[in-house]
Amino acid sequence: MAMNQAFFTGVSGVKTMQYGINVTSDNIANVNTVGFKQSRTEFESLFHKALVTGAQSPTSDAIGVGSSVGATTLDFNQGSFLSTDKTFDLAIGGNGFFGLQGAAGVGDYYYSRDGAFGKDSADYLVNNSGEYLLGTLANNIAETTLTPEQMQQYGTYIDGSGTDQPYEITPVNEIALGEVGAQDKIFLPSFLYYPPTATENIAIKAVLDSDIIIEPVDIPINSDDYVPTVDESNKRLDIAGTIATTQGVVQPKVGDLVSVQVTDSLGYTSSINAYLSDSTNPSAISGTPIAQENAIWSVNNYSLLAFDLTTPLTYEATVRSEQESRTTSTFTTDAINSDGTRSDIVVQLEKRVPQPATGSQWDATANVTKFYEDYVVEPYDPTKTYDPAVYDVDVDAGTVTKIYDPAQYVVDKNSNKVYEIISSQSGEVTFNANGALLTNTLTQITNGDSTITLNLGTPLDPTIPLSGYDGVITRSGRSETIGIDRDGVEEGFLTQYDMGNDGDIVAGFTNGKTSPVAKVAIYHFQNEQGLTQVGGQKFQVSSNSGAAIFYKDANGNSILGAELRSRVLETSNVDLSNALTNLIINQRALDANAKSITTGDELIQKALQMGA
Repeated sequence: MAMNQAFFTGVSGVKTMQYGINVTSDNIANVNTVGFKQSRTEFESLFHKALVTGAQSPTSDAIGVGSSVGATTLDFNQGSFLSTDKTFDLAIGGNGFFGLQGAAGVGDYYYSRDGAFGKDSADYLVNNSGEYLLGTLANNIAETTLTPEQMQQYGTYIDGSGTDQPYEITPVNEIALGEVGAQDKIFLPSFLYYPPTATENIAIKAVLDSDIIIEPVDIPINSDDYVPTVDESNKRLDIAGTIATTQGVVQPKVGDLVSVQVTDSLGYTSSINAYLSDSTNPSAISGTPIAQENAIWSVNNYSLLAFDLTTPLTYEATVRSEQESRTTSTFTTDAINSDGTRSDIVVQLEKRVPQPATGSQWDATANVTKFYEDYVVEPYDPTKTYDPAVYDVDVDAGTVTKIYDPAQYVVDKNSNKVYEIISSQSGEVTFNANGALLTNTLTQITNGDSTITLNLGTPLDPTIPLSGYDGVITRSGRSETIGIDRDGVEEGFLTQYDMGNDGDIVAGFTNGKTSPVAKVAIYHFQNEQGLTQVGGQKFQVSSNSGAAIFYKDANGNSILGAELRSRVLETSNVDLSNALTNLIINQRALDANAKSITTGDELIQKALQMGA
């Protein structure tokens, strides 16, 4: 019987080595399988048989009766990373598994290191077997309705066209990983819309030039300040004039130029010059200041031979006087309306004349404008009749331009655009001698159905640091716009989905905004070796592995516990050189065990021959 044991021992060795060869061959076969984890065969000896039952000996008196497979263990060491060009090719750097739900969306759950995912025809993230990738949803996507024009804004998206139902996103900043049981299928609609947010706040930071600038200014003279007298028989013109009620003239001087433009009904025009004098001091020399109520001027015996006097003449008079310049600073930005359209906000600060003895005062206006039409300069056509209330005709220049009421429209001749004034607001801004903002009464303006707050800075308050200097200020000889900030977001259309290392799937839009929509979950186990293999690089939980868990931070919040890489796949962790070496070793061991069988056979043959 002892001689026959060689047969059974050899057979157990052959069977055991064959199992080892099978495991090693499977590793080699999956050397290029994404996410594959190699297995290792662990052998153990079978029970021993005592040579002398009950004998007492200081040495072993047992003999082994063969070997068997003790266990097949998985090697979960990290595989190499392979870069790809697909956003949803994912790899886990460290321990953990992707969670998968059965292809039917119900039933079994699986865990895998294979991160090759893509969108299916229903816009869910799935693997190559159609099983759904699990993660925490932001729950910030809802069905919406878009116009055909809006739908045309979309281009071609990731992994297929998906459904044509548009969805609207509610932007969020981050997504916290939920509990294990709260994970769900990840839905990424191809037609995702970012709704507009109306502008509610505009803040301006700028420096205004506080210097008082004196320069010649042409000021229209009030028609009530002069009386023209025409001698039709002699065709002569006399005008007696003052500037007593003319607005905008400060400290006029003797010798200031007065220009009178005279026009007849046929369009003939001529300019006449006169000069201011002091009614209380006719001998005052040029440049001497005059009280405005004492400033006079006149035109005497001017020939009208070239004019048509059959209808009354028209007059326009101006006085050129050195005045404080009404320096203007203009700040323009756009604003988003509640319907997603844009308006232009124009804030203008104009230095008041005259300025106070200390500090400075500025008249402030804000206009909300919207593009109205192009500004067009047409060639003059003498065969047409132009309504003078609608068109400005310049026969000499040969041009015709439309007249726009400045209270209703803004004409930008640089861009040849006309903007309609939607709303307007005015106020006053004052600064102290150091340039700090003291007061501001232009604080808001209406934009359609919303109100925009205008922030020109915090008025000076000794108890508030930097107050008076955190917005618009004044400085001598300096004028610049530092910055204009506004809130509000225009509508956006999905351009792409991207992945972050924190597991967030982020949607990007045409308006430059982004928002996460889901976070891919990474599952962990107390005993990875206890997982049950079910094929296709997938595992299921068992009583040995324990239930899936999420790692927690110090505050008890769920965390990934590993790095998640996008556009990367984890390759097999099979070491081909070691696998081939193990294959040779197992093969030689199998041959040796087979030899023990043949040797046992020869011994039996010898015993049979001796008995014969």
